[in-house]
Amino acid sequence: MGWQLSSTSSRNAVLAWTRPIKADAIVVLKRYVRRPVLVFCLLKHALSAIYFGLTVGSLLTITPTEAQTVQVYSVPASTVANIALLLAHLYSIGPLLCLLHSQRRLHLRPSSRFLWLETRTASCVFQALELGMQSFQAWRLSFYVTSMTVVCVYTSCIALNCLVSPLLLTSRAPFVHKTLRLFLNGVLGFTLYTAFPLLDLAPRIYAKKFQPIAIASQLRNDASWLTMTTLGMRGYISNTLMSLICKVLLGALNIWTMQLLAQSVLQMSPRARACAITAPPCPPAAIAPHNEKMASRLVSLSELQQYWNRNLTRPAKAICLALILWGLVLIANIIWLLGFKSVCPSTCKVAVTPLLRHVSCYCAYAHVHCPTTTTNDDDGGVAYLQSQLAPLGTRLFYLEIDHCPLPHGVPAHVLAPFAKLFALRVLFSNMTSFDGVDLPSSLMVLELRYNAFTIAPTVVTTALPPMLL
Repeated sequence: MGWQLSSTSSRNAVLAWTRPIKADAIVVLKRYVRRPVLVFCLLKHALSAIYFGLTVGSLLTITPTEAQTVQVYSVPASTVANIALLLAHLYSIGPLLCLLHSQRRLHLRPSSRFLWLETRTASCVFQALELGMQSFQAWRLSFYVTSMTVVCVYTSCIALNCLVSPLLLTSRAPFVHKTLRLFLNGVLGFTLYTAFPLLDLAPRIYAKKFQPIAIASQLRNDASWLTMTTLGMRGYISNTLMSLICKVLLGALNIWTMQLLAQSVLQMSPRARACAITAPPCPPAAIAPHNEKMASRLVSLSELQQYWNRNLTRPAKAICLALILWGLVLIANIIWLLGFKSVCPSTCKVAVTPLLRHVSCYCAYAHVHCPTTTTNDDDGGVAYLQSQLAPLGTRLFYLEIDHCPLPHGVPAHVLAPFAKLFALRVLFSNMTSFDGVDLPSSLMVLELRYNAFTIAPTVVTTALPPMLL
């Protein structure tokens, strides 16, 4: 009995001794991370402003042909949306510069009308909304980006956020469920929203503008470069109303996240302000040396419940569980893509890797070269062409055919499965006529070179597709 009282008193003494130290430690930690966090917010706003500035410049100088090629959804609406996001980022830079330049310790308090936005349930809802839109963007992007590495890294960032954010949201410590979670959202949001387009797409686009004219003109004939660049621009630029809405909402959430992050390191709770930064008191003498190890274990076990908030509402718990499950689904899909992805035949030169789809080849650019053993008639050339195109899927973007016996052109039933076909190039064939009936309506580029025409074929006089450039 006496030992139990001694252990209890030792435990209480250690708890009383460690609580002020931990409260002081969080205050000190906030002071140390204040400037790095504000610098991060400033850099994110600056780089985002550069990204939106480049996007606005491209939209203002884009030609109707280029807009049709990359399928920009409503150039005026996209321009206005990107200008609004650009101005919002520029407007956010000013207060951050003032805060970094000021030596005074500022304490920001949110407006009482918007306090409900800082509740744990509201945080879970906005977290799920942001991750849901990011997942939609990743799924959509996977149909356009030709690098599986980019798709896997992009999806891994979302999966990481899905798994870590619920753990941070359930923490009792405001520094964890506010500052740390918002910082993670800011880093991953910047990576997905700004870093990927800047690092993956911008160098390929702007490199052409600074190349010599002779080299830049040759890129137009490079089917691989044209496929990867055009599909990449379609993936990163909003080409549907849904993708434009997601882009605007994600941009607004990113700006709001940065404001909340800056606010979380600038404001101090009344409890934290009440704790003075002083030297820790001497440990109580009631703790005997042989009981220090046991008392330390008791403290760790007794304070474990203080780190996790078990009083979350049912909707908040359901959202956190759903986010964790969705993160596991994304990780499983990444493992499936890396470990069980089917290999496309040699005819396919560039392929995409869509998420949440069965494993098969989704070829974007195919180059079919007929061997010399192919019979020199329609049946032989068409049969060989069909056998080469059959395993390539239905998302073919660019089709190049050379040295194939196609005296009457490419039949409509051969191209019918490819509803997204952008370009058709036929080189070195014995083609003498091509009526071009029922060509895919998506076709924008048609090249017939080094063939056996004696007169202009019907396809270029009467049967042009509506979107042909």
